[in-house]
Amino acid sequence: MIEFFLAVLTFWTHLVLLSVGLQFIYSSAKTLNLSHGSFFVLGGYVASWAFAALGNFGIAVFAAVGVAALAGAAFYIGVSRLARDETSQLFFTFSLFWIFEGIYRTVFGVGIYNAYAFAESLGRAAGIPWAYILGATAAAAALTAVYLLLYKTPWGLYLRAAGDNPLMAEALGVKSGLVHGTGVVLGVALAALGGAVSSMWQSFTPGLAGVALVYAFAVVAMAGLGNVMGALVASLIISLIRTASVFYAPELELFSIYIAVLAVLAVKPSGLFTRHERRV
Repeated sequence: MIEFFLAVLTFWTHLVLLSVGLQFIYSSAKTLNLSHGSFFVLGGYVASWAFAALGNFGIAVFAAVGVAALAGAAFYIGVSRLARDETSQLFFTFSLFWIFEGIYRTVFGVGIYNAYAFAESLGRAAGIPWAYILGATAAAAALTAVYLLLYKTPWGLYLRAAGDNPLMAEALGVKSGLVHGTGVVLGVALAALGGAVSSMWQSFTPGLAGVALVYAFAVVAMAGLGNVMGALVASLIISLIRTASVFYAPELELFSIYIAVLAVLAVKPSGLFTRHERRV
């Protein structure tokens, strides 16, 4: 039983950061980012490489988040200038997904990247690897910081106002472009943090970005598009379903997740945690 809950914990640790980041990008720039899994993989690749080169995992994580933040700023500039409507955004972000895949193969090759050595050096406490505890703590700290930023600071107020009604927010003096851009950068950084932390138990290879995106979209569909806080609970539900399938019926892993998502959408099409639902 302990193995089951540890598997849930490790999967939730990176899935919640990935999903909350995806929600942030949508709520900030109204962009459904099909390249979001690539930023998760970027965090894992950079953290693994930096740890191997420097031998310090903390610095490796900061390096991964920093590189991803720069990539997020470039991503926002590209989306805001080249893909203003929804159709263009889908094509733009899907194209970015394949561009990232090509870049990763060129830079990192087709080898396996991870920070298993750091996880092993931490040892165990009562049979539980310290790496799992460290990863979950990092995710909890990041999510707490996000909550405080979003609901306890003027920037969070500006972000929510600019997301709900950008024209009115600009009329009241809010610089919507800057607020949206920082929101997108934060969303990308969260995804990269999830990748960097999970490198302690997850190997990074070509093709992982697409797999990560599948799970993130399942969380988004269940929580409700743009619902940042709802993604916390939805990611836990998806983690439980996925782990149960892996343990007891591996062949039904993805099938069970999307059956659960379809069941939720059949009852509440806008997602479990959407307060207001428009019906025609």
